[in-house]
Amino acid sequence: MAFPKQYEIEIPLLKVIEELGGSGKTTDIYPRVAKHFPQLTEEDLIAKLPNTPTTNKWQNLVQWCRQGLVVKGEIDGSTRGIWKITPKGRERLKGKSTLVSNKAPDLFPATSPVINLKDLVYQNESEVKNRIIAELKELKAKEFEQFCKSFLQLLGYQQLEVTSGGPDGGIDGHGQFRQGVVTIRSAFQAKK
Repeated sequence: MAFPKQYEIEIPLLKVIEELGGSGKTTDIYPRVAKHFPQLTEEDLIAKLPNTPTTNKWQNLVQWCRQGLVVKGEIDGSTRGIWKITPKGRERLKGKSTLVSNKAPDLFPATSPVINLKDLVYQNESEVKNRIIAELKELKAKEFEQFCKSFLQLLGYQQLEVTSGGPDGGIDGHGQFRQGVVTIRSAFQAKK
């Protein structure tokens, strides 16, 4: 799934804070903003950043969006853990502010939102996932079994062999997995 871009989160974030009475705790804000993006799956909402496995990807994206709004003066960032909408943020919700108010108008017109590096990374990640899934779906059964063998080797399995198509009871391959000092004989079944 493609995560929304930061500029797409700005108005829903401001609306959520306004609906909470003008300020709110982050734990109340994250799920309410997520409801504005029904394409986000439960998996998306619990995903972690690959380089920082303790950081929630969705919350991190909303935090970056919040920081951009603090810089624009639309959110008051002076109280830790509490996000407050400012009068400038309320004006934006009423449509009295341009989308990109802190940029020179001749360089960045208000009608074209700014896409940042994090947005591009999430977009690229989604495109890569979709391409991998599409290519896996195109593999024939034996090709998929060979892919599974290669994948299991990357996970640490050794001496893997794909079985021939005979009466193998559904087993597509055998190998060994070493865990500590113990080697475990394993079988795998490939399901596309």
